[in-house]
Amino acid sequence: MKYKLLICHHYMPTEKAGGITSVMRNMEPYLKDAFDVTYMTLPKSWQHGSTRAAYFLYVWLHRKEFKKYDAVLSHVPESSYWMVKSGVPCIHVYHGDGHPMRGGAWIKKLFIPLYDHILNTINTRASIVYCVGKKRKPADKKLYNPLIQNVKPLPLEKRKGLVFTGRLVDLKRVNRLIDIYSKLPEEIRKDNPFYIIGDGYDRPMLENQVLDLGLDEQVEFVGSLPNSEMMKAVSDKRLLLMASTTEGFPTSIAEAFSVGVPAISTDVGSVTSVLTDNVNGFILPKEFNDDDYVKDIEIVLKNYDRFAQAALESSKVFNAERVTKGVINDLIKLIEENAW
Repeated sequence: MKYKLLICHHYMPTEKAGGITSVMRNMEPYLKDAFDVTYMTLPKSWQHGSTRAAYFLYVWLHRKEFKKYDAVLSHVPESSYWMVKSGVPCIHVYHGDGHPMRGGAWIKKLFIPLYDHILNTINTRASIVYCVGKKRKPADKKLYNPLIQNVKPLPLEKRKGLVFTGRLVDLKRVNRLIDIYSKLPEEIRKDNPFYIIGDGYDRPMLENQVLDLGLDEQVEFVGSLPNSEMMKAVSDKRLLLMASTTEGFPTSIAEAFSVGVPAISTDVGSVTSVLTDNVNGFILPKEFNDDDYVKDIEIVLKNYDRFAQAALESSKVFNAERVTKGVINDLIKLIEENAW
C-alpha cells in the first residue's frame, strides 16, 4: 500500500507553465509512481484578485485535512505556513531567494512583515526545505530543475539562429537583448535570425523597438508554444540569450542544455550552479556592458562545437527521474521516522 502524499500548489501542473509549476509537472509522474498523490489547489471560483491571499485563506479553511496524509509537499509559502503547523512530515520547495512582497505594486510592501513571519515560520519548522534557485540558508537542499522532454539534439550543421524563451516582461530585459542583437556584425545576423519565444505585456513595446532598429526581417516574435513545440524550436537554434534582473534557476537554460544549446545569461539566482563561464556559455554581471555581451556571442559561435558539447553534458543534472528520486527518498524517510 502506498503512502498518502498531499501536494499543495495554487494550480494543477497542467494549468500553468514556467517557474515552480514546471518543477511540479516534471516531478509528478515519479511521485505518482511512489505515492498515492492528492492535490490541494485553488478552485476556479477563488481565482480572482490576489491569488496568494486567496490561497492562504483557502488552505487555512482546509488545514485539518493535512492530518489525512502521511506527508505533505508544498511549493508555495501560502500553504507551507499552515503545513508546517500541522505536525505532519513535510517538505517545502521554493524557487529562489526573492521576497514575494518586495517587488511590483506598492501595496505589496504593506505585507512585508506578515510575509517575513510566514517565511521564518516555514524555515524553522519545515521537516526539509528544498531550493530550486539560490539558497537562502546553507542548510537548504539544492533541487535541480527536473526536466522531462523527448527532443533530441540536432547535428550542429542543422542549427541556425539565436533564441530567447520566456515571458516578455520587464525583468527579463528582452529589450536589452534586441539592442545587443542589433550590435552584432551583419554577417552574424544574416546567418542567425533572433527568435523570441513567449508572450507578455512588453510585446508591443518590443515589436516597436524591432521596427525602429530596422530588424523586422531578422527578429521574429514566435509567441507562446506548447512545451514540446518550444523544445523543437530551441533545438535547431545555436545559442540561448538571457539578460534577467532576477531568477531562481531558469528552466529555459535547463531545456536549452538538454538539446545541446549553450547559453549566455546574467549572474542571477543560481545560474552559476550549472552555467560556467567560457565552458557551456558565458555569465555576465547584472549590469553588463552590451559590447561584452556581443563579444561573448562571437566567441561561442566561433568555438561552437566545444560549447555545444559542454552544454549537453551539463544537462545530466536535470534528469527528472534522478532529481525526483532524491525527494521521494527524503519523503519516505520522514514518514517512516514519524511512524516510530
